[in-house]
Amino acid sequence: MPLHEWMSLVFLCLMGAMSPGPSLLVILACTVEGGKPSGIMASVGHGIGVSLYAVVTATGLGLLLLASPVALGVLQFLGACFLFYIGWKLFFSALRPRSVHVEAKAMPLSHMFRDGFLIAVFNPKIAIFFLSVFSQFLSPGQSGIVHVQMALVAGVIDTLVYVCVVLLASSPVINKLLIGQNRYRDLSIGGFLMLVSLGLIVKQLYV
Repeated sequence: MPLHEWMSLVFLCLMGAMSPGPSLLVILACTVEGGKPSGIMASVGHGIGVSLYAVVTATGLGLLLLASPVALGVLQFLGACFLFYIGWKLFFSALRPRSVHVEAKAMPLSHMFRDGFLIAVFNPKIAIFFLSVFSQFLSPGQSGIVHVQMALVAGVIDTLVYVCVVLLASSPVINKLLIGQNRYRDLSIGGFLMLVSLGLIVKQLYV
């Protein structure tokens, strides 16, 4: 692809990664639970999940997913359930006594990586985004190497954006608001995640 097309792809992926949504809340929740290392691991997991969707989309397999209402509905339902799980975990850990709450923070980094990865995989809106974006840059006869490079660009940008979010959330200026003992903050983020997920589940069941 020409350089100007790569620059356009970078810009669109950057805008997509910076848009607010459930992924941002999950990354913040992981940062709240385990601090900067946990947030970074969740960001890396999310970036890999985004890269996976980007590869699937670039190779045309994303069209098969979106063409199947059942597969799309299952993914959306699983994503809503996973959001509820993240919110539940954060909300009820905030209700425990202080000593128990501190112990709950010591989550393995692999769990944070998993949470970041799964919130990306269970979000078919990412596939829709890449279908709309990549369709502008795909052409007949394009090599698979170019597709992999496009996916890596998307994944790296996504990871860097969320790592920046984690670093900002861990800075001394707003550390007291986002990191450490803050029961009302944890209750708010956890409660909001559960409300959003319940709305998505109801939508899936009755639409």
